[in-house]
Parts: sequence; structure tokens; C-alpha cells
Amino acid sequence: MLKTGTETIDHFLHLFMENDYLRVEFLPEIGAKMIRLLHKETGRQFLLEPQNQDNNYHRAYYGANFESYDTSGFDECFPTISASTYPFSTKNREIYFPDHGELWSIPWDYKLMNNELLLVCNGNRFPYYFAKHISLKDNEVIIHYHLENLSDQKFFYLWSAHPLLQVKPGDRLYFRDNIEKVFLNWASDEKIGKYGDMIDWPCISINGSQFDYSIVKDQNHGKAIKCFTETVKSGEAAVYFAASDESLIYHFDPKENPYLGIWLCYGGWPTNQENKHLTIALEPASGRPDSLSEAIKRNEYSSIGARSKKEWYLRIQLKSGRPEWAKTNQDLV
Repeated sequence: MLKTGTETIDHFLHLFMENDYLRVEFLPEIGAKMIRLLHKETGRQFLLEPQNQDNNYHRAYYGANFESYDTSGFDECFPTISASTYPFSTKNREIYFPDHGELWSIPWDYKLMNNELLLVCNGNRFPYYFAKHISLKDNEVIIHYHLENLSDQKFFYLWSAHPLLQVKPGDRLYFRDNIEKVFLNWASDEKIGKYGDMIDWPCISINGSQFDYSIVKDQNHGKAIKCFTETVKSGEAAVYFAASDESLIYHFDPKENPYLGIWLCYGGWPTNQENKHLTIALEPASGRPDSLSEAIKRNEYSSIGARSKKEWYLRIQLKSGRPEWAKTNQDLV
């Protein structure tokens, strides 16, 4: 049976949905961030909790640096991932989109219905409407996205999911596609490579030693990377949690979102803070790399026509064990 409702906790409005399997919670005042993805049977909270000093949420201001806030949960990155200029003038003015985009730092409107939650907002520096319809079906969270260009100009953008997960050493990433190389967007250690390098996956060479980065490392490993796959065909990827023998499987449409961003933080970020994080994120994305201006230069971006609409989806499925397609030589030993 599906339940929806609201609660006020620590001065923030929480929106929740739950059924017999899952409970999800959102903060509409902070970018409609999903802060909880809970498996009710086991009590496992899959999303990363706040990583700032007081372990709490804070309202960001538009244009804030993402690193300065709670760096947790599941945010939407749009219309860029890293801070970027918009390479096309609009009404003779230059547009600049902030770090992690516009949506994570602004309040959203919402509507709770019997079978879904609707979250909506409008663009700040370009006229667009962005909405997500969230529903639960048994062991799945289903997010249907809706984008509308409210201007008379074509709009170029990047969208990326940004779900930071709680993980432990030994947990594992799986991809339905055969991934042998990834595009390096950033690394905390220059010995891993530099921006734009195509590096081997999953075994990454550092100082002559090889590390399988598809297996979560200890926080003392002290490295972090952001990379992207080449275009994918299947639109399926997963994170396997070894201790509880369960997986989160991501399903997305590779025609609309042909890339998968991979954020692996094994104690290597934030680079200028003592408190280093242990987290990973699989991030279906409409383009690459993180900078919209660079993605446009590389012709690896998305666009929407004037006065047009576009839709896409993301399904996150909770499953016991590994996905049926998740087989590696190590698993078979």
C-alpha cells in the first residue's frame, strides 16, 4: 500500500513516499534533493548522509559552491555539471551556470498525489520548466523527467543524475555494457591521468601498481576520480552491496542519456578539507564531460528546440543478490 505525506524535521519540510518495500524522502526547499532511499525490510539507507561538520542540511544560495554544503543524497545536475559559461548569447548578455548547475540550490514547488509526487521548478538564467514525477512500484523508484523550453531559442544543456551512495570496501560496480576504457574528467592524483585521457577500466595503473576501481576501496586509499563511459547501448548499471547481498540497478534510456558518469571517491575528496568522503555515484548523463561549454565543443551534449518539450526516465530497482547479467571472471572464481 502506497503512502505519501509531509513532515517537518529540523526546520525543513520533508516529503515522503513509501510502500511495503521502500521509503523515499525529499527536501523541496533544497533542490528537491532525495535524502533517503530506505529498504524497509533491512533498514538500509542507500543514500549518503550529510558530510559537513554538523552533519546537517543547510539552504544554499543560488550560485553556491556544491562542495561547501552537505554533499549528500541525490541531486539533479542541470543544465551543466561543473560551472560553465553558456557559449551562446541570449538577449545580448552572457550566461554563466554555477557549479553542479542551477537546480540543486533553489527551492522547488511540489504536489503530493495519491500515487505520485510531482516536483517542479523554473530556470534562473534561461527560461525553462523542469519537473520530475516520482512513483514507487514494488521494489522500484521511478522518476519521469519533463523539460520544457520556454524561450524562442534552442537550448543546449547537460543533465546528470547525482545519487551519492553509502558504500563499504568490497562493494562493487557492474555495467551491462562491456566497458574497457573511460574518459577521465578529473582525478585527485595526476598519476592516474589528466583531463581528457582515455584510461583503462576497471584496472587503473598508479605508480606501476594496478587497482580494480570497480571494487570499492578503503577510505585510506586516498584517491578520487570522475570519469565517463563511451556511449552505452543497454542503459543498465548496478551497485552491489556485499554485506547484505543486494543491488541497486539503474535503468535508463540510452537514446536520451547515452553516457554514464562514474564518481568514485575512495578518500580523495574534498581535496581542501580534512574530512574525506567514501562514496560512489553512477550518473546517467545526457552528455560529457562535466562542463557544458566543453561538451558543446566536443559535440557531446543535449539540446531542446524553442518552445519544445522533452521527457526521459530513470528507474532505480532494489534486488536481492547481483543482477543476472553481472558476471566477471573474479565472480566465477
